[in-house]
Amino acid sequence: MTQTPRGSVPLSSIHVRWSEAAGAYLAWSENHPGHTRTNPWSSLAAVDELLDAITE
Repeated sequence: MTQTPRGSVPLSSIHVRWSEAAGAYLAWSENHPGHTRTNPWSSLAAVDELLDAITE
């Protein structure tokens, strides 16, 4: 059986959308419900920040 390395997050599990309420892009993953990140300028930055938070 193949194991996923610790801290690895499949990109297919991450979602990102614009949030009018926050005035920013919101990134989240159902696999890691305790983590969300927002970035007002970039959806990629929101995803990057989320990945950093999950893998810390």
